[in-house]
Amino acid sequence: MLRAGGKCSRPDCGRETFGPSEAQATKAIILGQAAHICSASPGGARYDLSQTDAERHSLENGLWLCENCASLIDKNKGVDFPVSLLKIWKKASEAAAQDRLFRLSESVRDNCVSSLIFMNIPRLHHLIALTKQPLELPTYFDDGIPGEGYIAPELNSLRRIIAQMRFPALQWQEAIKMFADPTGLVVSFEGRFRTRNGPKEARDRSERDISDIENAPQIYAKSGNIKFVMPYDPRFLTTATAGVEMRRGSTNVGGFASIKYREDDVVVASPFIIGLYSTPEARAFMNALVAHQRAGR
Repeated sequence: MLRAGGKCSRPDCGRETFGPSEAQATKAIILGQAAHICSASPGGARYDLSQTDAERHSLENGLWLCENCASLIDKNKGVDFPVSLLKIWKKASEAAAQDRLFRLSESVRDNCVSSLIFMNIPRLHHLIALTKQPLELPTYFDDGIPGEGYIAPELNSLRRIIAQMRFPALQWQEAIKMFADPTGLVVSFEGRFRTRNGPKEARDRSERDISDIENAPQIYAKSGNIKFVMPYDPRFLTTATAGVEMRRGSTNVGGFASIKYREDDVVVASPFIIGLYSTPEARAFMNALVAHQRAGR
């Protein structure tokens, strides 16, 4: 239960399995149970004759599930839920629980860099110089991402460089709590953002006045009464589909930005990078699946 963070380990369930009792202030309601990956008894689901008794009752052979999923995986002797699949569930759920517990700016970078939809090259040059990182960005993209021609190799090279960058960041919600004036801070962001004034054409290469906050292309979110706004220059959107993503009304993204100023209940920041953001559960499951396939098991 603890290693799974209290949630059902089945990826498409993720149900909370315990919480406070309404009737008794000192009691909790538990709706989950520790299931065996390989049954502890002969004839049970996925029973493994080669296991020792200690292995059958070990933590490694246990999987925390809600009551429904614990019953489901043992139906028909467990033929629909093989050992290899349940081990992926276990690894993914524990990794996701750890990610939720120790969420740092690095996890945002690792998450979003693989699917970058916006790269602010001038800002990234500035950050590299400011932090004295031994990296060099190609000048090919200084005036924006070319809208014509085959540039996939160049984009992949740029992503690899960005993946090596370090962003000394606070989460934006923490930054506005800690500082009355957070101007100049590098912050991380992740989650659901609203989109506004996005480019009408998928590959709009025209330069926009992003100093006009009211009319500039932007994404924004709120924390309490504070609105966090990130205007962006569409020339640095990576693909036509990125342009579509940034005008669809809302999008799930993560990345890093530099706060430009705070004015009353509005904080305006300039993004360094924006990437599509997946939940810790989805990312952990994909990582576990890839690791499992590489191991050939």
